[in-house]
Amino acid sequence: MGLFPLGWTKFVSTPAAEMANALVDGERDAAFLSFAPILDNLFEGEPDDDREYAIILDHFLARNRPHPDQDRIMAVHAALVDPAVSSVAEFAEHAGLSQRTLERLCHRAFGFPPKLLLRRQRFMRSLASFMLQPSGSWTGAMDDHYHDQAHFVRDFRAFMTMSPSEYAALDHPILSAFMVERARIWGSAAQTLDKPKP
Repeated sequence: MGLFPLGWTKFVSTPAAEMANALVDGERDAAFLSFAPILDNLFEGEPDDDREYAIILDHFLARNRPHPDQDRIMAVHAALVDPAVSSVAEFAEHAGLSQRTLERLCHRAFGFPPKLLLRRQRFMRSLASFMLQPSGSWTGAMDDHYHDQAHFVRDFRAFMTMSPSEYAALDHPILSAFMVERARIWGSAAQTLDKPKP
């Protein structure tokens, strides 16, 4: 289960930036205590995917309330996944916010500063393109906002701690199959590339 930024803001009281890149025990960490009631009813008796899904869905629907920043979070999310947006100034303009307000909203709902979010989007578009193309060429997969290959390699190393060629040499049978299926079913290969849904 993954939460969009609006979902994080609605269902988790902790700012996303405080949990960014964190690995915690979801049953014990205070940020996720509101999810604890789900565990009381899951996996009882015979496995039943429909029943488990209904329990999870009911939990969130019962707690789903409008959020005061809902429209702004949706606007920021839409601007973030727009491939035409390449700078923080464009990001703020597309979201209809000042850069300072964008910074605060990104801290609370998205977990990272606007500049890093844009770098991640550029990188994820490139990675998804690479994983979805049969030829496996980085040249054809690189996002248009990279100035040159060295720029791409720097971002790749920052996010993956290896070079693009080292990554390409690895087997990715599960991730490749998952991304292809996710793109087929959901329209994008990774949640970070999903458009906001009302």
